[in-house]
Amino acid sequence: MREDNQECPSVNRRRYLKRITAGSISLAALGGFPATTTAQNGDGTEIEAEFCGEASTPPEDPPGGQAGQCINCVRAVCETEPTAVALYTGLTGTCFTLPASAIPEDADYLTLKAGQNCFRADVPQNAEGNVTWCLPEGSQDISNATFYSCDGGDVPTVDKVTITCKKIAITTSNIPSGDTLTVKVKFGDGEKTYEPTVGADGTAHVTLPGDRDITAVVITYEGTVLYAEMVDIQCPPKCPDGLNIAYKYKYGEWWPDTYDDIGDEVDPDVFTIEGDQKEVTICAPFPFVVSYATRKKGGKGKGGWKGWKGWKGWKGWHDKKGHMKHENMFDQFFGGHSEHGGKHGGKHGGKHGGKHGGKHGGKHGGKHGGKHGGKHGGKHGGKHGSCGCFDDCKEQEPVLAEKVDGQYCATITSAMDGKPKKKAEICWFRVHCPEE
Repeated sequence: MREDNQECPSVNRRRYLKRITAGSISLAALGGFPATTTAQNGDGTEIEAEFCGEASTPPEDPPGGQAGQCINCVRAVCETEPTAVALYTGLTGTCFTLPASAIPEDADYLTLKAGQNCFRADVPQNAEGNVTWCLPEGSQDISNATFYSCDGGDVPTVDKVTITCKKIAITTSNIPSGDTLTVKVKFGDGEKTYEPTVGADGTAHVTLPGDRDITAVVITYEGTVLYAEMVDIQCPPKCPDGLNIAYKYKYGEWWPDTYDDIGDEVDPDVFTIEGDQKEVTICAPFPFVVSYATRKKGGKGKGGWKGWKGWKGWKGWHDKKGHMKHENMFDQFFGGHSEHGGKHGGKHGGKHGGKHGGKHGGKHGGKHGGKHGGKHGGKHGGKHGSCGCFDDCKEQEPVLAEKVDGQYCATITSAMDGKPKKKAEICWFRVHCPEE
């Protein structure tokens, strides 16, 4: 149904959906209302629509959108500028049927668009049962139906709706400040109702979860539907709060080395990691960013140190929360704090020693698990300062993961400052949320 770009999904409707009962249009917008039929049931009124011209391309604005495609047919018979008061879209068949009670009370005409042709029909007064409007034999299927009034008056309207994954912005006319709208949103996994208040500027806003697909939106005011639209807005899953995992290369593969110290930890197993120190691809079921550093081989990092040369003193400072800051980002996450060693040493060793033991052998798993947990925790937690192993590593521009085959992936290489280096390698990388 949407005609606009999903990256900027807004719909302009002047005096839009003014007098439809909430029970009818809300169900129609959510895909449960039989608004069209290809045969009359004999119960009620039947009206044949007449061809009145070709659809306007682009649509007339106002009212804009699909409601503006056939409005010229109504302008030809109204003495004043007609107002679009109801719009049904996504229709099929050559007839359009509504209960008489669902017809806008001040609608004068109905237009039906089929292909590039427009058809116009009168709206009966005091009708009972169902009312069916049909196209002449041989016509194409109806795609939308719009009711118009020749004298709309100053009635409450929704003029513009902007829908994104995180919010809905609504612009109204003739609705008093402080009054409440009812906004029903159908997500891919359920429905929710919101009740935003109209501000002094005539706008109302709804805050959405941000990670749930949106399929339909219905806005009502005092029991009257002012807006109904089926949409197809796909929203990415949310990056887990507190995501902060650093990796370094050991035993021919990338190992998670530390976790965040500020929130709930995220299990490293949600990531798939393929590659070596020349190039590595990281994937997860949610958006994330990779920060990383590279260096030339043979520096005083890997292969350049003949054992430990002693610990450097702190070169950093404490922030307002008392956390130590370091000159090198790697030190910030690998240099460790005493609490980090105690907290994560045993956990990391126990969890990953047992886990990777099966993969690399019982001896390697047990030895590496105990060593990685106890020794790494005690050494990096009990000591303050950096070993200098990564002093020659240079941080590169972070890489934002992109959606690939239903998941999010980022690839980093050993290139330095965007230039490939033959003797270069990735020192470390860290995964965290985009907003960080």
